[in-house]
Amino acid sequence: MVGLFFLIYFFDEEKLPKIPINSLMYIRFQTSEIDLEWSTKLLGIFQFAYKLLHSWLPEYDDFRLNKILVWFDEHLHVPSKFSRKRTSSYTTRWISWYKDTAKEHLQNMYELKQIMEEHDIFVEVVMTDKPGYIVYEDEVQIVAEPYK
Repeated sequence: MVGLFFLIYFFDEEKLPKIPINSLMYIRFQTSEIDLEWSTKLLGIFQFAYKLLHSWLPEYDDFRLNKILVWFDEHLHVPSKFSRKRTSSYTTRWISWYKDTAKEHLQNMYELKQIMEEHDIFVEVVMTDKPGYIVYEDEVQIVAEPYK
């Protein structure tokens, strides 16, 4: 009972992030490795997973990893065209995000995260309602140019 009193008494609504009701959240899974070849941001989980596939993982985990990656190959569209702003340069780097409504995709991403973390590969889950300038969108994902 004391814990509940403490929670109610010291709860400060002003410290909560102001997110509009019905606002979409965007979710990204990234490792702690920098992507030097493409975005100069933290390496996305897929890039790292493909590097990991058929490497030093035990056979069972390699099988699990491959199964998830095959699922994404079949269920996640890889965009080929982007809406770019005229002011964007051809060297602009875009970042992929899931919509919070993509439940099945997110479930598989968390399974992929679990496999990687079982082998001491840290995967961070980042959430935002402001991913940047959206250059591609479908039912489950967006690709955005980060704000400067």
